[in-house]
Amino acid sequence: MAWAVDDVAPVMGGDDLTDFLTWAAIGGVLAGFIGPQVGWGRWRTYVIGSVFAALLIPIVVGGSLVDDASIGARFVATASAGVQAVFDLVINGLSSTQQFGHHLWVLGLLLWATSMFASYAVFGHRHPLNAVVIVGVALVINMSLTDINQLGYLVLYSIAALFLLIRSHALEEQGEWL
Repeated sequence: MAWAVDDVAPVMGGDDLTDFLTWAAIGGVLAGFIGPQVGWGRWRTYVIGSVFAALLIPIVVGGSLVDDASIGARFVATASAGVQAVFDLVINGLSSTQQFGHHLWVLGLLLWATSMFASYAVFGHRHPLNAVVIVGVALVINMSLTDINQLGYLVLYSIAALFLLIRSHALEEQGEWL
């Protein structure tokens, strides 16, 4: 899903601006995986994962906005882009803004949240079909909003989803046999 969104390049200004989306998705998967492994419930996993997303995604987005390697400068760059967009659109009443950092920030948070939900559905609830459906819907929505041919991503996703469902069902059957 992250590769498909990155391929579309939804933010004007360069194709490399959304390269961090894969890492955002991996972070969400890790948060959704670690929570059940340490015994956290669904809401605790979501809250702690969301806190990590709120701290890490602005830093990663800031890396796309500025060349400064310091964490503080990256965080400030993301926050400044969001504040400037609000000033342009709400306070100054402009119909558009030159800022794009807030779009990167929202995309990163959406991918983190979707990945975290899917990962918790698989490892916490043991319902992999929920994960397959939510990520598949997100992928199809992304495909419907672009004219770029993304059929390869859908085929790759379908194969991975089928393997996940097969493996989960095999583990479930093995548990019942024991």
